[in-house]
Amino acid sequence: LLIDHRGVVLTLNQDGSELLGIAPIDEPVDVDHCLDSHPELLAMLRGAVGDGVGLPRQEIRIQTAGQDRTLGFTVHVLKRDDGTVRGHLALFADLTESHREAEARQLANSLEQLGELAAGVAHELRNSLATLRGYLTLIERHPDEESITDYLAEIRRETDHLRRVVEDFLSFAQPESARVETVDLLLIARRAAADPALMGAPVVVEAESERSWQLPGDAQLLERALRNLMHNAVRAEQDAGTTAPVRVRLAERGDQVELSIDDRGPGIPDTVRDRLFQPFVTGRSDGVGLGLSLAHRIVTLHGGRLHLDDRSTGGTRASILFPVGNFV
Repeated sequence: LLIDHRGVVLTLNQDGSELLGIAPIDEPVDVDHCLDSHPELLAMLRGAVGDGVGLPRQEIRIQTAGQDRTLGFTVHVLKRDDGTVRGHLALFADLTESHREAEARQLANSLEQLGELAAGVAHELRNSLATLRGYLTLIERHPDEESITDYLAEIRRETDHLRRVVEDFLSFAQPESARVETVDLLLIARRAAADPALMGAPVVVEAESERSWQLPGDAQLLERALRNLMHNAVRAEQDAGTTAPVRVRLAERGDQVELSIDDRGPGIPDTVRDRLFQPFVTGRSDGVGLGLSLAHRIVTLHGGRLHLDDRSTGGTRASILFPVGNFV
């Protein structure tokens, strides 16, 4: 689409005519009249012509012949030898099909991830239900044996595992239902360290200064993320036979605040190193594999970043980083 410095359309080629759904230009016509059926596009072009400037790559949705199209376009300034503006050249490309293909790929990826999640949940439920059925069968066959107490304890353990699977899955699926208020990250870390699920394992929480550690967030979600990370750290130390405490530290690192959780366990298994935050990926035979992915999602929801690294002295460090500007 060729426009002179006055805003008069001089040329519209056949491709442009078909993309915009307007009649070919036989003689010069004012751009307002030419593009009156596409007011948003007209406003952009009028602004470029009026200011004598170009437009970088833009995308716009228009409707032609009752169909929605996505167009990509740029506007280039045409100048004379003395530098004055002679006119503008608008170049269009039809991105409709490529956008549809991108949306289809995104939907396919979403369905694939949903399938993986469903398969992971089904696997956990099937295994636990099979275990429960086995113990119930043993109780039916030997109802008077003293071992029934042990069977009931195992049944209770499996039901706790099932409850954890369901709770983690629901939290992973809908963490956006956050109730945001001003919360104290240090206090949340201390509450998480006192979680009974840690079975009294020592967890030391400290801060490098007396500064405020308050930021906007959902206290329950943040505590759940920290509990999951601390639980992993405690289990790692138990696997390594270590009795040293897990250390949690809040510190300011330049323009970021870091909450680090250090353990002295065996480190990150190579088999899962590249998939740590994917759902149902775990390095333990009895793990659910949602703890890290849920923690990662909660931290991201709060504008932070979570990463795990091997410590030079052995073990793993889980680091949560928030911008200093998030704190009040």
